[in-house]
Amino acid sequence: MLTTERQHGFMEYQTLIMNVILRLCFAILQGLPRFRQENLDHNKILYEKVNAMAEKKSCTPAQLALAWVHHQGDDVCPIPGTSKIKNLNQNIGALSVKLTAQEIAELEAMGRPDSVKGERSATYIVYLQEL
Repeated sequence: MLTTERQHGFMEYQTLIMNVILRLCFAILQGLPRFRQENLDHNKILYEKVNAMAEKKSCTPAQLALAWVHHQGDDVCPIPGTSKIKNLNQNIGALSVKLTAQEIAELEAMGRPDSVKGERSATYIVYLQEL
């Protein structure tokens, strides 16, 4: 009985800690410029366009991104990191994703720095460090 109570108390403590950590992370994200509502609404549209193209190509968004890198030329080689065989297989699957010139142009237009709204998080992190 005592063991059960300790486990139950531990679980409540763990849940409390996780709740605090999640709230802290959410508060930090809300302060990041790219996650402010006005920027998030715009950037979500770009995210949905990438997902739609990936769905059309029958691949994941990550495979689409790797395929785009593969199409940059023979002198460019992506080096995606992973610790799971499943993800390695998905990365290898990107080699079979073929992109047209129009699709490459669409992806490049979506990924231009001026297409994404909100400053990068590095600027905000420097600001937090100065507080």
